[in-house]
Amino acid sequence: MQNAIGSIAGAQTSVLTAEASLGAGLSEIQSVQGQDQTQTTNAKTQLSNLQSANLPQVMANYSASVTALQASEEAMARIQNLSLFQYIQP
Repeated sequence: MQNAIGSIAGAQTSVLTAEASLGAGLSEIQSVQGQDQTQTTNAKTQLSNLQSANLPQVMANYSASVTALQASEEAMARIQNLSLFQYIQP
């Protein structure tokens, strides 16, 4: 009788261990599924943003940005060439 009870207790422990292992695996799967859903949603949002972009406006903004960058680079080049000695007249 004691052997049977011991066997049942051992089997119950094995079942509980297996359930815990399965639960941990299921939790990991659910976590990965959640991450996958988040990435899918982000990708769909980005695709939608790209597809709905107003290309003429995007090009105009890009052109304005390039022009501003070139102007700032030219201004920096001029500033770097300045010296106080250029303003001192002997």
